[in-house]
Amino acid sequence: MMTTGKRWLVGLFTLLTLGVLLFWQTPTQNRVSAAPTNARVMYVISFGDVAAYDLKTGRFLRQVLQSEPGVEYAYSLATGPDGDLYVLSYTHLLRYQGDSGAFISSVPLGNGNVYRDIRHIQFAPDGTLYTLERDGVRRYDARTGADLGIVVPLGGSAYPPPGVPYLRGANAIEFGPDGDLYILVGENGRLYHYSARGVYINTVALESGDFDFDNATDFTFTPSGTLLFRESFNSSITNNPNRIAEFNQNGELLRFFASGIFNPSNITFGPDNEVYVISNGSRLLRYAWPSGALIDQVIEDGNGLGGVAFAGGATRASSARLASVVRANPANNVKPGGTLTYTISTGNQGKGATERGTLSLALDPQLVRVVDAQFSRGDAWVRTLNTTELAFHTGFLNPGDIMTATIQLAVQPDAPLDRQLTAQASVTWIDDSGGGASQSNSVRLRISNTAAAAAPQMLAVTPLSATPGADIRFNGDSFIPSEPVALWYNTPDGKAVEIGRVAADAQGALVTNLATTDLRPGWYSLVAAGVWSKQTLVGAFEVR
Repeated sequence: MMTTGKRWLVGLFTLLTLGVLLFWQTPTQNRVSAAPTNARVMYVISFGDVAAYDLKTGRFLRQVLQSEPGVEYAYSLATGPDGDLYVLSYTHLLRYQGDSGAFISSVPLGNGNVYRDIRHIQFAPDGTLYTLERDGVRRYDARTGADLGIVVPLGGSAYPPPGVPYLRGANAIEFGPDGDLYILVGENGRLYHYSARGVYINTVALESGDFDFDNATDFTFTPSGTLLFRESFNSSITNNPNRIAEFNQNGELLRFFASGIFNPSNITFGPDNEVYVISNGSRLLRYAWPSGALIDQVIEDGNGLGGVAFAGGATRASSARLASVVRANPANNVKPGGTLTYTISTGNQGKGATERGTLSLALDPQLVRVVDAQFSRGDAWVRTLNTTELAFHTGFLNPGDIMTATIQLAVQPDAPLDRQLTAQASVTWIDDSGGGASQSNSVRLRISNTAAAAAPQMLAVTPLSATPGADIRFNGDSFIPSEPVALWYNTPDGKAVEIGRVAADAQGALVTNLATTDLRPGWYSLVAAGVWSKQTLVGAFEVR
């Protein structure tokens, strides 16, 4: 008799008698509902915490980050090109799923130097992250935290030569509709225009009249390409320091968009194309664009509000991406009449949740039969089992979730010797984007009466020895199809030199070349590490 839940025991007699067994078992109903993809979620900083609010009603939804001074504290936040929320916490970049607020990852920016005084983060049109820091505007890879260098250095003389910008005391950075970088220096009422790679273009002198830019810390571009600035709170020029003004890109004052806002800050446009403004750190106001009419107070009784971002998919469906890796024990030869165990780990590497994932494993009835199947999650269950196929559901998987299946097989006593036994799982899933399909890595074993220890996983290297300047080719397999693979090489003196990431092909194979131009003579080893499968292959080579 079959047992329900996490364990399925299949007897040989049952298989031979019934021939085909088909199971339709109802999984445990302990799922967590995925956030609707049309949710309009607003994330707000409050004294270093980050909370999520409903955009339409201002209703508190959930606490996303609870600050702990010295450990985590939100200074700035931004929406990434993937729709996720990114939060600057000291010198680390925290990433959260945009719709649900679920934590995804934390990476140090650069080397995590605490003296950099990172003040502000902003995504560029190419998806890289820009920061305003003590020494300049820097650029980072948001996924890895890798420092891509200073784009625009800050500082210099208060009276620079003609054509050289004075950027000491920069207050804010933004990207314009042209994709260029704009840097605001409030104390001199100047907006400095650069290309996204730091080539100086021009300086815009803001013709402000009685509008006070001193200590102004933020601005934003409007849908029509003009700019909104908030007036400095500590104004000495005007008796009405509570205004937001609109300027054109030539620096000419067009109008006062809104006034009477006590200590306005953090001007931003929401997904509804309305203007959101924090007032004195306690209220979040919404104004109609372009009329400037006050619509409502989205948050009425906040405390220490200091930043707003709109993440998730107001119109975006989040996609899941299931990646599976198969491991075999024993790893090389299996004996007729012996046992074989497949461990299949499936993780959701995507941005959205799966309603259901399904894995199918083809079986050769001449070689093996299933004896047992166990799962690490209670809502995973066998869907189909017969002599030629084992299929099972993973259950509901949020981003980052992993389900592990342990499949025990018996090798047929009369399995032909020297036959190859191959295991590769086909994977399908259903999500809010319609679903998708992939394959696991391929595991190959041989039927043999001779046991074989697991051989080290090696890359094929051609040529094994080369003179400086030659290219060396590396081939390997057993990765997950399309899996990111990290590459580095170890030098003769023991240093590890990072190369970067490449992707395995549709069959899980990897082919990559390494130029030896700058390598001194000696023996090296190239390492290829699968990001999802954790598979590591090594290839040694010599530079003569």
